[in-house]
Amino acid sequence: MTISTRFKAWFAVVVVAIVATLAYAGRANTRNVEATAGVERELELGRDLERLTVAILDQESSVRAYHITGDRRFLHDVGASETSFDATLPKILELSRDYPSQLERSRHLARLGAEKRAWMRALTELCAQGKLEDATALVRSGRGEALMDEFQEVASAMNDEARDQVQALQTAVARARLETNVGIAALCALLVAAFLTIRQQSSGLLRAANELADSEERYRLLFEHSSDLVRLHADNGRTVFVSPSVLRLLGHTPVEFMAMAPPEFLHPDEVEPVVENVDQVLNGACSKSVLTYRLRHKNGEFRWFEVHVQRVRNADGSLVVQSSARDITKRLELEQRLAQQAEELRDLSLQDGLTGLYNRRGFMEVSKPMLKAALREKRAAALLFVDLDGLKLVNDRLGHEAGDRFIREAATVLQSTCRASDVVARLGGDEFVVLAPHAGAGPESVKMRIERAVADLNAEPGREYELSFSVGAAMFDPLSPAPLDELLKLADSRMYDAKVARRRQRSTQSGVSDPRELAGTSTDSQPSNVLGARASSSEAIALPGE
Repeated sequence: MTISTRFKAWFAVVVVAIVATLAYAGRANTRNVEATAGVERELELGRDLERLTVAILDQESSVRAYHITGDRRFLHDVGASETSFDATLPKILELSRDYPSQLERSRHLARLGAEKRAWMRALTELCAQGKLEDATALVRSGRGEALMDEFQEVASAMNDEARDQVQALQTAVARARLETNVGIAALCALLVAAFLTIRQQSSGLLRAANELADSEERYRLLFEHSSDLVRLHADNGRTVFVSPSVLRLLGHTPVEFMAMAPPEFLHPDEVEPVVENVDQVLNGACSKSVLTYRLRHKNGEFRWFEVHVQRVRNADGSLVVQSSARDITKRLELEQRLAQQAEELRDLSLQDGLTGLYNRRGFMEVSKPMLKAALREKRAAALLFVDLDGLKLVNDRLGHEAGDRFIREAATVLQSTCRASDVVARLGGDEFVVLAPHAGAGPESVKMRIERAVADLNAEPGREYELSFSVGAAMFDPLSPAPLDELLKLADSRMYDAKVARRRQRSTQSGVSDPRELAGTSTDSQPSNVLGARASSSEAIALPGE
């Protein structure tokens, strides 16, 4: 075979091999592009789910704040939240249409969102109409919380499936890249066989291939975490690579940020633990970790980030620490506001609005654990049922504002004379109750303190009325424990008996035998000593024993 024939044959073989290799690489590249588009679609779905959840959480926070405060300014951002929700939901449905399970969850999410928003509109309308009791009943029904929990569960399930899809697509991308590289390698082998001069450039090509691999790895990280702050840390803790998102998140260019040492962008309280954690990951003490710490923005303020840290290997085999940080400042602020609102709602449900004391529900909730502790420690406790005398007379003659002051004075006297460990509550109207969990010697010391405080108050000049209590007491015996309800009934009964006995004594002393007076009802001929002439402190308060 002549040289010309061999050249032609070799040339033909080379051309066919090149065409075949290019076709192979082209198909691999097509699969790579399709898989990459799929990754972007799933990442966009995750971002849209996050926006949808934030929109409905913001709307709920505004509506609940309006319900608590009645301030319509909290509703100013509701329209923006609804617009964001309405704009994001169709995108989620569109992104899910090729995946039956995700599409079904998207439709379920839409139904839940509609129900939740209808619930919030109903709550807003009730508050706007002044139907606060109906609004509070709607909140306490738990329907709104259940809808939000189910909404977040469905969104979380969609996020989990999206992450699984991303992992699968990333595997497909890696496989397509591998096939592309195989095609390129085959083509290179043919070219090496055809052109021996490539040997002289092999070292340069190897360096270029390593640099290309490092570059591809970095851009892959940027692509997968486009909304996060991605960094690579050297063994001395300095940043050797940072994603362009640092400009949006912290206001620094990548060059500015990489020139900074950790103390320059970390909060002073967190420099040592963060650097120590990076060292532990790099040295293999732990393979990965999740931290929450603050990073300084270029404007000087600190932003909270949730940071995932893990050790990775570069293309040259060296170990570096990769961190992926997500700004969670708004999420933490929202969680704090929701927790504060929940605490305020709980306080409102346990507190008497006029006196600031516990109401009946608050008293029952706080006292039952105290009696359990007394039973466990074999310790006696005293329960006093206190009735404020003359409230109706004060209301009738001086007005209800004076009656409210009368009640608040009574609450102040009881609270100031009781210990910090005692529970003082207003059950309603003119009825108060005191639980003294450390009154093993009986209720007499508590009664004496109340009597002295009442006498001192009534001795003040210029008062329009005198304060007077009727008290009944019951002891909690750990050897024969009685339920709290029974103790209340017993103390109430003793208080009533003491009140009747005191009125019978007064009637006997004054010669009056009106049956209404003996039954506990004031008469016009024998007015109470709450108004008018002042009585002695021993007459103004009845403090019966057990």
